[in-house]
Amino acid sequence: MKIKSPGFFPFLLISFSLIIGSCKKTVEDQCAVSDQTTKSITTNTATLHWHGTVPPYGLQYRKTGTSTWTSSFSPDDSLQLRSLAPSTSYEWQVKSACGSNFSSSTTFTTNGCDPGYEGANCSTETRAKYLGTFYGNEVCTIGTDNYPLTVSASSTGILKVYFTNIYNQPFQVEGTLSDSTFTIPTQSVGSAGSMLSGTGSFHTGGGMVTMALTYTITPTTGSPNTCTYTGTH
Repeated sequence: MKIKSPGFFPFLLISFSLIIGSCKKTVEDQCAVSDQTTKSITTNTATLHWHGTVPPYGLQYRKTGTSTWTSSFSPDDSLQLRSLAPSTSYEWQVKSACGSNFSSSTTFTTNGCDPGYEGANCSTETRAKYLGTFYGNEVCTIGTDNYPLTVSASSTGILKVYFTNIYNQPFQVEGTLSDSTFTIPTQSVGSAGSMLSGTGSFHTGGGMVTMALTYTITPTTGSPNTCTYTGTH
């Protein structure tokens, strides 16, 4: 006598398969992280946030476009990154304790240094590399000259510098820096009340700093004289 297999057996296999698939999806959902955001961004720090249910969390971050990750972990759903570089784009990924793969990348860009500062920690004064005594030539509408011109820090602001001995006279004028360029607003020089204003720029290279300055000095009587000074230190 033949025993016929129960007709419902195939349905049991199908049901069991559905249960396994449902359990797998439930585990994947529990292990997933979401809502990745970056807050409190400064020049060298940023705080990462995400939502997850299975701590601790593994993280990795790197400068965007590079290949090497820096690894870290967090017992909860946030982490502050430190010692970042200013004005730099970063990407980061996170996974939970039971996750097998990191999340997709979230990107952010650190803030730039405050005006007048530069360097990895934004603690170096931009003007520092331009300070010193320059030696150069000057060509004016009226006449030529060759003399030293000193650039020094002004106490009135981080973007301010003094130009001393301009026009090869005991004149000192104050200028304002903007990165590698500067402006000398109109100001009085000398006992006779002449007025001077100008613009210029600094260029670094080859271990030297070159200054190019064009200014106009206008006496109380007589014709204005426009000069271009080029010097190095």
